[in-house]
Amino acid sequence: MKKLFNPVAHFDERILLGAGLASVLVAVVFGYLFGFKFDALSHITYANKDWFEVGLTTLRSYGIAIAAFFLLGILMNRRTRFIDILNTVLIANVPLVALSLIQKLPFISNALEAVLRNPKDLDPVVVSALMLISLIVLPLTVLSFVLLYNGFKTTVHRKEWYHITLFVIVAVFVNFTQFLF
Repeated sequence: MKKLFNPVAHFDERILLGAGLASVLVAVVFGYLFGFKFDALSHITYANKDWFEVGLTTLRSYGIAIAAFFLLGILMNRRTRFIDILNTVLIANVPLVALSLIQKLPFISNALEAVLRNPKDLDPVVVSALMLISLIVLPLTVLSFVLLYNGFKTTVHRKEWYHITLFVIVAVFVNFTQFLF
């Protein structure tokens, strides 16, 4: 179980880097195919089927997160390694990449469209699909944050209350960068 919640502490950095880069590639390719992009660390929005828009926005969101957490890591511990922060951010987004693909399953996307069309007149199948979505979305979102926090804590070797507070402030900032660009 510890390996699931903190892979940075248990796996080789090259394996994590490979898995993280593969998830970025999946995010960009499927983002293009299905029309979504990562415009902040944990924020997925609809996008035109344009390689440049999807790729640039997704890579920019990863880059901002990596830079922000690396700067914070350097402030907390001068020996923070870039590869560890890179792996932390890339691996933390794997559950969100999986979530973005799950949302494109036909019965789930049809349920979401039905809610947008007419939220007052929902049949039991749509309500069941929405309940299933919520049972999937919440754990994957929490897992993403847990991976980010545990990986950062392991990388920087800090766990005082003010380090946790700074981490949360940077995480919130990184997630609101969608409004800056």
